[in-house]
Amino acid sequence: MRAGIYLLLGLQACLFLIVPAASAHAVNNGYTEASIDGNRVHMEMTLSQSLFPAYDTDRDGAISEQELTQQQQKLRTLIDRHFELMAPEGKLQLEQMDAAPGIQEGIPVIHFRIDYTAINNINQLHVNYSLFIQDTDPQHQNYLTFYQGNDVIGHTVLEKGHETYDLHGGKPEMYTSPLWGFGVLGGRIIVDGVSPLLFLLCVALSGKTLDKAINAVLVMIIAHAAVTLTCFHFGLSISASLQVWWEAGAWAAILGLAVGVLLRGRGFWKATMAMAALYGLSHGLDTMSGNRPLADAEQFSRIIAYHIGAIASLSVVLYMAFQLILLVQKIRGMSRGKNERG
Repeated sequence: MRAGIYLLLGLQACLFLIVPAASAHAVNNGYTEASIDGNRVHMEMTLSQSLFPAYDTDRDGAISEQELTQQQQKLRTLIDRHFELMAPEGKLQLEQMDAAPGIQEGIPVIHFRIDYTAINNINQLHVNYSLFIQDTDPQHQNYLTFYQGNDVIGHTVLEKGHETYDLHGGKPEMYTSPLWGFGVLGGRIIVDGVSPLLFLLCVALSGKTLDKAINAVLVMIIAHAAVTLTCFHFGLSISASLQVWWEAGAWAAILGLAVGVLLRGRGFWKATMAMAALYGLSHGLDTMSGNRPLADAEQFSRIIAYHIGAIASLSVVLYMAFQLILLVQKIRGMSRGKNERG
């Protein structure tokens, strides 16, 4: 089993060493950081100039600072109408907005600095995002992260069209650092729908020992990490239209595990490992469907932290499941002994 895990890790390492990483910035992506302080939100957003062709008034292929200054009010109205932050008491007021042209990784962009104000201190936000509904780019995404101080308290990907996102509570998801936070998010995989719970249940019933069950989880996590890291490394985009097939693959793996538990024939454990790998690959492809990843060191670190958190939480739940199984077996044994003596 160890040899198989080492082989998967070795293949992944070779893949990264042989082919250089893609470093091109996805031109249709936006990147936004919003910092919440009391009743104020300070937002810094970067968007490609290609998303604003109407603002290139001299048609020279680039939006100048002068062109932005001349159309500042028009741009402010666009942002105010189509990037709304809503508190329970109503829409936040856009107090100030500055826009400046720039270059990011060789791509002309516009850097926005926007200040919003609410009536009361903010502990809940609703985001309405409807920029670029008429834009010709069908895959625009805006990666939005919310901060309170140094803590990341929310993250989402806003897509083309009309997208909403709710930020609740103000309790930091990321706690003391983004890496720790992604580890925490990975740990929450166990409550990410019914599928992970059923997978873990089948693995627990399949493994005769805790070590074997954890090995199956490791195979699943390695397969999942291989997909996500490869997509980010090469900047691969997986069509959202294929998502239903990846979901079907994950459920097929769970069905295979369930059948294996019932039959337990020859080669049962090898089949369990194969189904765990299939589940990890399918779940990873499902996760990446519709995403346009950007390759950088920070993203890789976050993905690794996420999967470490997932391994930790799944292993803890497996341990608890095995302890429960042992307890049930002990109670049944005691009951059987009493019946025999009776």
